Amino acid sequence: MTQEKTRNSRWSSTEMVPAVPVKGRAVLVIHGGAGKLIRDRYPAELQEKYHAVLKMALLAGHAVLASGGCALDAVEATIAVLEDSPLFNAGKGAVYTKEGKVEMDASIMVSHPAAAGDPKGDESRRTTAVTMLKQVKNPITLAKKFYHARVESDHVLHAGPYAEKLAEKWGCEMMEESYFHTPARDRQYEERQAQVVEDNSGIGDYDAKGTVGAVALDVNGYMAVGTSTGGRAGKLPGRIGDTPVPGAGYWCEKFVVEKKSLLQKVFPFLGGSGTATMGVSGTGNGDFYLRYSVCHDIYARMKYKGETLERASKDVLAELGHAGGEGGVIGLTGDGEVIMGMNCSGMFRGWIDLSEGKPRVGIFADDIVH
Repeated sequence: MTQEKTRNSRWSSTEMVPAVPVKGRAVLVIHGGAGKLIRDRYPAELQEKYHAVLKMALLAGHAVLASGGCALDAVEATIAVLEDSPLFNAGKGAVYTKEGKVEMDASIMVSHPAAAGDPKGDESRRTTAVTMLKQVKNPITLAKKFYHARVESDHVLHAGPYAEKLAEKWGCEMMEESYFHTPARDRQYEERQAQVVEDNSGIGDYDAKGTVGAVALDVNGYMAVGTSTGGRAGKLPGRIGDTPVPGAGYWCEKFVVEKKSLLQKVFPFLGGSGTATMGVSGTGNGDFYLRYSVCHDIYARMKYKGETLERASKDVLAELGHAGGEGGVIGLTGDGEVIMGMNCSGMFRGWIDLSEGKPRVGIFADDIVH
């Protein structure tokens, strides 16, 4: 792992797990939010709770991959565990809007149709997302159902309440508003309301870390990415962040990359091209991720500049930090390379490899998750 400080004193940390030359390698990497994670606010007992749920999520996805399942099924299984935990800002632990309600988002994208269990499909850049959900227990499951619902919709982004009507029709588990409320989120909302009354400070920078995401590579070399969130604490009703927007909060694609070296610049006839596959999921200040198209920028640097996933992620996060945006990304390549990058003091994260089946997790920027 390499670490360095950016020019505006923000942390810039990237962990990279090199590919292992094993045929049929399957890998899963996850995040559970990033930001100003201060050790004093996370005593050992609380850290263990986070570690336990992160490991549980990794093992759920690993079980799918180990059985030969597709990448998207692994992503759904992984994220559903995180959505069901009150520790994260997704599903059960979603933060509240200014009016004290939940509005949840989720998205999926696959590198090949076969990554979603559809070997006969041929549509590239296939992605679906949902937003403004208020009752769906597992938003990631609804996003996946929209992917397969070619008859009902070939759209990318679907918003409630009609999306939730379809959720009921398709058998998604629906919950009352009270299910999503937790004591921790209630306290957070009450503290925020008190501060707004006291100093009219507006939305503010509240502890709403916890957007969850996963990127999976299955044994057939196909990849999928999924992300789920409750959004920004104290947001205006109707605010939509980066999670359901392709290129902002996520990206996954197989593409042709131009191989550019110094010799090839001098002698163009030495140029060549090859194929690569990548997937990334972001977490952080979503409005900045939208403005800077963070995940698509990483992809574009790989495709058009021939950069590695590690280099592209590090540079994009550094530039985001210079602009004032905090957060992180997780990612995979089709070769099985894992990256977990951030420009802040911490990111809940972890990864697991099919060959070993050992979940590795961390929280703070200086944790070594190897």
